[in-house]
Amino acid sequence: MNSHDWFHPGVVGVEFEDRILRVQHRGTVREWSLGPGLAAGLDADVCALVVRELTAFLGRKPWQQRLEAACLIPGSGVSLRRWKIPRGTAVAEISEVLRLRIEGEFPLSPEELAWGWLQLAEFGSTREMLVGAVKRTTVERCSEMLSAAGLSVHFVPAALARLRLFQGSGVGHVVLDVGAEASELLVLDEIGPVKLRVLAWGRDRFLHDCAAGMGVDRATLEARWGAGRTAAFPEGKEELLAASVAPLAEALESIRPLSRVLLTGVDGPVGWIRDALARRFGAGISIVADTADGEAVRSSALRGLRRDTAEDVSAGLLELRASSPSSAAPGSRVTSSSPRKWAVVAGAALLALLALPYAEAFLLQPRLAARVAAIKEKQDRLRMIDRESDFLRYIRQNQTASLETLFVIGKCSPPGARIDSFSLDRKGELALRVSLRQPPEVVDFRNKLVESGYFSSVVLEEQAPSPDRQKISARISARLKAPAERAGLKILSTNDVASSPGGTPGNPGAVVPGRPMPARMP
Repeated sequence: MNSHDWFHPGVVGVEFEDRILRVQHRGTVREWSLGPGLAAGLDADVCALVVRELTAFLGRKPWQQRLEAACLIPGSGVSLRRWKIPRGTAVAEISEVLRLRIEGEFPLSPEELAWGWLQLAEFGSTREMLVGAVKRTTVERCSEMLSAAGLSVHFVPAALARLRLFQGSGVGHVVLDVGAEASELLVLDEIGPVKLRVLAWGRDRFLHDCAAGMGVDRATLEARWGAGRTAAFPEGKEELLAASVAPLAEALESIRPLSRVLLTGVDGPVGWIRDALARRFGAGISIVADTADGEAVRSSALRGLRRDTAEDVSAGLLELRASSPSSAAPGSRVTSSSPRKWAVVAGAALLALLALPYAEAFLLQPRLAARVAAIKEKQDRLRMIDRESDFLRYIRQNQTASLETLFVIGKCSPPGARIDSFSLDRKGELALRVSLRQPPEVVDFRNKLVESGYFSSVVLEEQAPSPDRQKISARISARLKAPAERAGLKILSTNDVASSPGGTPGNPGAVVPGRPMPARMP
């Protein structure tokens, strides 16, 4: 052990898989059972036991700094999105732009998420960004337990770490990791990840189906392939093998196009699954299985995490942070540092602390002024919106039902009737003067208005013959019922009224003052 290792024991790899916590440190892997699992919540007694044993496993001395840990979280609950943003966006503004996109498209607010971003490529005037997010509570559960063991935790999706085991990517390429209870499917194109899916199918279900089909127990079946992955499946059982992987194959067939499947897994029958998929898809699709032969670390995610260098284990990976990742550069990194560097940082921090009271006014005043101005501008806009909304609400609440009332009058009027005057106030008081052809039509018209159910009262105040003795002029006053009582009346339906030259498609048979009202259709 050299002096650097004495003061800084290195970077720790942590992986949560199903109900297991797996930790890799100095080439040694240790596993702990988490009981119900991360999704169901961590039991307090289980957490205390894991913290105590993990602290002893790491062996951090009191004078050593907290250990940096790259924590791989499973794909369940992790959402990956590909967004384009203008290429001219400054690096300091990218997080704010992406925050607005998250607020508009994610079901949870950025404050309820642990999220981060990674720039994949630049095309013309746009940048292709990969954004990942997970519930903040999930990250906080893991962080609380690992921090108690003396770890400084950085979270990255496990699916992106597995991708580093393979060279290159392309359209139709997928990375499929077969877990104990679920499998993660990462879809790629020519520049990187596109989406991440979690399939409710794992090696436990696969082995159960195979064992049931052969009439043996699972322990007997597992003994046939043992710790390695090269044992052949029993001869004559190809149909059983194909049926056992059918749910997985159907999920892969739904991806279009599909040209290459990169298969990974932890201590599982990956060789059998690879052979079954190869028979089903034929030579048109390449099935490549990752093997951990000769590796002390069998977890594909942990091996991908440390593929490049032990000093920079998450370079180029997407880091998920519970706070805003605005200060993170693209491809945030988890690196180790020497005590001398920490001494320099501590000295710089002390000088900054002494100078802060003097520099605060110069450093914060412009930004604070701009922020206050932006808030005032938004407040002015909100006040204008409130005024316009109140005005429109007032108009809606106080407008008269003139068109609706004319429609009812038109449906109740006899042929040849004519409106001489029409007046309706906001209280629902109606004053109507009409001209009818015969005296009996006046009473009939008044009765139909009553029977319509639209008016609470209808009074025939006056009727007299016209000067030319050809028509009867009548003056009627009525009062409209409350809007709630008028809603849903049968007379307001337009289904039984045909369009006429005096109406419109949206209001057939509309009555226009000064013109004869159309005759009702039988």
